[in-house]
Amino acid sequence: MRRRRVVDPLVEEGERVRLSAYADRVRAGARPVRVWSWGRASGAWVVRVAVASVVAGGVAWLWGLGHGYWATVSAASVLQVAGVSATWHRTVQRGVGTVVGAVVAVGVFALVDISSVWVVIALVVACQVGAELAVMTNYAYAIVCVTPLTLALSALARPGEGTFDLVVERTAATVLGAVVGLVVCVVVADRGARARLEGALVECERACARVSACGGAGCRHRLVEALGDVEAAVAVAVGEPAVSVPGERVERVRGRARALLDREPEPV
Repeated sequence: MRRRRVVDPLVEEGERVRLSAYADRVRAGARPVRVWSWGRASGAWVVRVAVASVVAGGVAWLWGLGHGYWATVSAASVLQVAGVSATWHRTVQRGVGTVVGAVVAVGVFALVDISSVWVVIALVVACQVGAELAVMTNYAYAIVCVTPLTLALSALARPGEGTFDLVVERTAATVLGAVVGLVVCVVVADRGARARLEGALVECERACARVSACGGAGCRHRLVEALGDVEAAVAVAVGEPAVSVPGERVERVRGRARALLDREPEPV
């Protein structure tokens, strides 16, 4: 920024004027308007998380699991991705990671005294660092690290509980919650995924037209955002079995947007 004399604007002239007028009103003491937004969360996703959390917690309670909230957390966790197919992969990763992590926890607990606060602190730090480093590689690797961490904290909070019982309960509750989350994801279809994809494609086509017409940095910035919205909408739609994806149109819009972005920007 210091080396450049001219900075490419990220907004068009008309938008800049509106933003300047709004800033003037704020500086003059006008109360800014607050707009509530759900972001990009779809109604189906909200229903899935709510229903899966309630069902998983209820089943865990009926089964008499002492840590039923583990099932609720597991059900909500597997639904943090888009589409049925991605939820299936996350369910498998969470289940396998929990089983492996439980085996690792049994081995660790046999070697160290988890009744000591300092031992638990050291174990928590090591597992947390491992989870943060591994989560971007594979979700299952992170769960392998998180499972001993959770079990160590639970054992410290309730010293009377047996370690083996905790391991069995953690595995059962996590697998139960993951399966419930997957079943709810399949049953509650996201029928608005196709409409959101169509809207993203239309907006991307408009952004392409603006870049072709003016080619300014603001137009290119809007095209980057629109292309990102298309990619996100496609990821959701592909993962929904009930949604048909217009493959040819998607590739055509993607190709045009990328070709426009690959062109050298016009000098300011």
